[in-house]
Amino acid sequence: MGARPSPWFAMYNSYTVQRTQVYLEERQLAELRSIARASGRTVSDVIRDAIDDRLARPADEVGFDLVLDQATGIWAGRDDLVETDALLRMLREDRRGQRDSRH
Repeated sequence: MGARPSPWFAMYNSYTVQRTQVYLEERQLAELRSIARASGRTVSDVIRDAIDDRLARPADEVGFDLVLDQATGIWAGRDDLVETDALLRMLREDRRGQRDSRH
């Protein structure tokens, strides 16, 4: 029998990878390690999958997410808007009033 290939050869022989360096925040690295540990994969594999998922998203979807992120909180601090609870009460009372007038 011939010699078995080393684990390194088996891991990297199926596709070509480029080594790169990325600076991550501590919380990002901690979360990546947690995901990798829970899924039985390496941190590098989790990162590659995340990059592939992001690259596979249509540009329109990415633009939508950006606009949605920018729109978050745009009505915060406005005093000319009715509070959500008060608006719901008004709508419910109005609906109840309409039902009662029909009967």
